[in-house]
Amino acid sequence: MQKKGKKVSFSSKRKEYGSGPGSNSELVTVANEPVEKNDSSDDNSDVGGFLGEGFKGKTGRGPHRNVTDTPKPSIFTPEPSIASLPIHLLPILYFSFGPADAKGDIYGRMKRTLIILIILQCFSFYGIALTVNMKRSRWKLKQKTKNVNSKKITESRKNTHISMDNGDILGILFAFFISILASVPIYIVLILFGAPISSYTSLTFLLALHISIIATFPLLCTYRVASSDFHYCWVNLLTFQVDKFYKNQIYMMAVGAMVGCWLGVIPIPLDWDRPWQAWPITLLVGTYVGATVGNLIGYFAGRFL
Repeated sequence: MQKKGKKVSFSSKRKEYGSGPGSNSELVTVANEPVEKNDSSDDNSDVGGFLGEGFKGKTGRGPHRNVTDTPKPSIFTPEPSIASLPIHLLPILYFSFGPADAKGDIYGRMKRTLIILIILQCFSFYGIALTVNMKRSRWKLKQKTKNVNSKKITESRKNTHISMDNGDILGILFAFFISILASVPIYIVLILFGAPISSYTSLTFLLALHISIIATFPLLCTYRVASSDFHYCWVNLLTFQVDKFYKNQIYMMAVGAMVGCWLGVIPIPLDWDRPWQAWPITLLVGTYVGATVGNLIGYFAGRFL
């Protein structure tokens, strides 16, 4: 006669099996005794999920979720860095639209300022600093993921893995060209928000170029097109689904540029009759100041919060 499986009492065996409410301890038998079978499909799935028959939790056929399943990670956030501070923006703005040059050709000044901005932002220290900080931050994140329980890696060893290569230079150039193309949708957004359509077209497009170089280029250097998570990152960036966005120095720079440009509209309709109220000087000033303030907020929030 076949020996009938012994059913373990939930109350008496709770300590032995470490069970809690809702667990499968009622179906577990003592040593070397078979598991009690039941015709119910729910009981069979519970036994399979607990004992590993077919690993139903992994295949998704049972109600149990695999413990190794992790939620989709948030987008990469670079570490706050002094090298990523846009210290060149306010000097460019002052020497181009300061009191010494309050009057004059607005189009010529904006074009001259744009050339200086492109040189300093894209082809000088700032683009290289953004790229190096991005690589260093990603490397640290990768090491932290691999060595959760290991000792902390020394800074000297980390720095040996960080260097610029030809791919990084091409990435900066590609980010620059994408930023130029991104000025077209930014120009359309400016028109939709009330920018003049029939007049000041060239000035509005120059404003869009300034905004794109200031806001879009650093983001493209940080979240590169060649990275595997590019689409996922940019969907989250454009839809403002960024975890702890106030700690993201580069993202806050872009947000600050947009907010500053929007606030720059306020002085235009006032009847002060000042030369700096001409279109689009106040919006341009708001973009430069807002980007600097936003970057500083992201830097200090990432350091101290």
